[in-house]
Amino acid sequence: MTNPANPADLIFHNGQILTMDPASTIVSPVAVSGESIQAVGNDTLPLGGPATKVVDLRGRMLIPGIIDIHAHVDREGFRPPPTEFTHAVRLDHCSMKVSLQTSVINSDE
Repeated sequence: MTNPANPADLIFHNGQILTMDPASTIVSPVAVSGESIQAVGNDTLPLGGPATKVVDLRGRMLIPGIIDIHAHVDREGFRPPPTEFTHAVRLDHCSMKVSLQTSVINSDE
């Protein structure tokens, strides 16, 4: 059974999908359309269409939203920080410092 009106672009199944909600809920399967989750759980597989890519996780875990950012300390540790946050004690102070730094960088271009 498919959903011809709005088929999912991707369906991940046969694995554990960590939802990142406060309860750390794990679901399977999950249907994705564009950049949005269309459905989770047992009602997901019928949302596929002829162009839907179905990914078998083979029991593995899918963790959404993880972006690996890191620095190589042997190189990055010697560079001065682009913005000094020593005296920024509140989030709005940090935002202001980043905005000021962005203004300086943009004025140099």
